[in-house]
Amino acid sequence: MSPLGLQNELTRIGRILNRWQAEIRAILLITSVLAWLWLLALSDLVFRYQRVGRLIPWLLLIIGVAAGVLAAARRAGIGDELDALAAGETRKGVQAAIEARRKELGDK
Repeated sequence: MSPLGLQNELTRIGRILNRWQAEIRAILLITSVLAWLWLLALSDLVFRYQRVGRLIPWLLLIIGVAAGVLAAARRAGIGDELDALAAGETRKGVQAAIEARRKELGDK
């Protein structure tokens, strides 16, 4: 395989790894949001909050969801123009990961 083809393949693999990690984080985000909603509803039944007591947890939930969605989007490579903020898998990182798993590829 030519060096250019290898670089393109490593870039493609890096993008796939970024998407997988973003999907895992999105699943964790959805799970934590549902757990938060369940705890919020349960605590409201037990403690009978007033308006401010209900508003503060909802604001925290909205801020947390926004931060999680932003982090997952950056990790997935959405908005690549924000490269300074997105720390994805580089070609060298993918190459090192492949060589670490395949000992016969190292030192060639």
